[in-house]
Amino acid sequence: MMLSTKELRETYEYVVSRIVGEKVTPRPGLIEVLERLCKGYFTVLSAPPGYGKTSITFTHAYLSAKTMGPWAPRIIHVLPLRSIAEEIYDRLFHENGDPKIKELNKESVARQMLSYPEAPSLQKTLIFTTIDTYLLTSIRLPPGEYVKIKKGLSLGHGEYSRSSLALSATIFDEIQLFIEEGSRTPSAFQSLLAWLMYLENPVVVMSATIPSIVENFIVSTARSFSREVKVIKYGRDFRDADFENTKLSNKIETTCAKLGDSEEYVKTVMKELRNNMCYDRILIISNTVKKAVKIAKKIREELDNKTMVLHGKIVSEDRKNILKKIEKLRNWILISTQVVEAGVNISAQMLFTEASTPTSLIQRIGRLLRREINEEGKLLILYDKSEEQNNYYTVYPKTLVQTCFKHVLEKHKRIFWHLPYTSQEDTLGYEKLIEETYANSGFEIKIDNGIYNVLKHLLFKCKSPKYSLRAIETYGNLVREQPLVLGTIDLNETFKLNKKYEFKDVIKELTKYSLPLNLKDIIKLAKLNVPALIVRNDSLECVELRTIFNKNARSILYKILHGNLISI
Repeated sequence: MMLSTKELRETYEYVVSRIVGEKVTPRPGLIEVLERLCKGYFTVLSAPPGYGKTSITFTHAYLSAKTMGPWAPRIIHVLPLRSIAEEIYDRLFHENGDPKIKELNKESVARQMLSYPEAPSLQKTLIFTTIDTYLLTSIRLPPGEYVKIKKGLSLGHGEYSRSSLALSATIFDEIQLFIEEGSRTPSAFQSLLAWLMYLENPVVVMSATIPSIVENFIVSTARSFSREVKVIKYGRDFRDADFENTKLSNKIETTCAKLGDSEEYVKTVMKELRNNMCYDRILIISNTVKKAVKIAKKIREELDNKTMVLHGKIVSEDRKNILKKIEKLRNWILISTQVVEAGVNISAQMLFTEASTPTSLIQRIGRLLRREINEEGKLLILYDKSEEQNNYYTVYPKTLVQTCFKHVLEKHKRIFWHLPYTSQEDTLGYEKLIEETYANSGFEIKIDNGIYNVLKHLLFKCKSPKYSLRAIETYGNLVREQPLVLGTIDLNETFKLNKKYEFKDVIKELTKYSLPLNLKDIIKLAKLNVPALIVRNDSLECVELRTIFNKNARSILYKILHGNLISI
């Protein structure tokens, strides 16, 4: 029997209060989305950073764990990055590993992705995963079964895992990161959305930043399958007076600067940092690891040798320790890349950020005065002209970044960064900045029709996983521009050359100090004397990476795609 709105509200209050450790009242908009999800509908949700969107997942998972109802028996939370999934998963547990809610324990909650194969059959109540793993599972090729399928020893267990997707509620979170990354991720996302619409699954697509171009893209996909879809946006469909009053009580002083090269960029950061050491918590975000490390080195040499660094090449255990340390410290300086944009619950008083797309910029500024009331913060947005390369500014579409920075230069004193809409005179909410940037930049969502059509064929037809394997061999990777491999820092010197291991015996070592590596990283490492774990005769064997590389990128790519290369 479906719960009443009042009962859902009470359940939400219980779940969230247990997680945050204090009594809460439901935020407007979230209960409606939760109710629609429980009833099996499709909803698009846009709400500001820090609004509590993830509570929808937690509450649905609690209901699924507690009792059978009209809602789906499990919920799968899909994210673009492994690091975000780890952060959200950790919110459910105390530091000692005990669950904050007894029903959502480590038997019912799992991570299923590159470094955490905790639910290969996706049979847990709540599963956090990446879009890469979700897609492979949907086409009957769950990670870890490549080798047996390729050798013809098995058809794998793909249909079993795939059926779990078909019987689950699905949350696609931080949707902006699916759309702006080349053409492969949008193509994969659109094909998955089409499949879920055909199955009439309960789905929520959510983010703090959903421009009209993205909204229309999602809605048109849903309606092509005659699926009813409701878009619920903060400011247009609901508002929260308490949330707005808290955000409006803070004042942010914004400064922008266009710089000639990276040297001038670093000098500007150092100068501003020296002039603003009165701030207790300072966050500096760069678009690349190289620039973040360069700035961190300079700060450590000249100002503060305890400065912390966070980026995608930091191993998961160190990342967790850094974020825990920040939670406990009163004063800190953190140098980071865009890994802090989503899922990282930190609050700075001063933010330096490199220019980026409008959605990325809003997410970053969401870490500024995130939890404060009646405080003043400082924001510095820097554009480095030397980062313009062909059609890109660092890793982002150049015209989108340029147009965004132009609008920010013109209107930064009037933009209210923490709310999409504002009724205050002479101010703009961030929604207007996003819409104007996308409208004036000529940005289009890129779809690779080859990948989209192949995926639709694999998703909608009853095909052997060998066809999926053939698609991966043809395209290299169906989601990313480059495939990812697990990197492991062997601190305990567990792995010895030419020795064999059972996967179950070394899984903790592989995941605790892990980080994602792309093909470029692997090619660089292959020139060094580094070990690698490969699959040989159904067990793991430690060999020198260069012995399987053969000075040929294609040979290493083949081993990645067929699951032979487990870790480096």
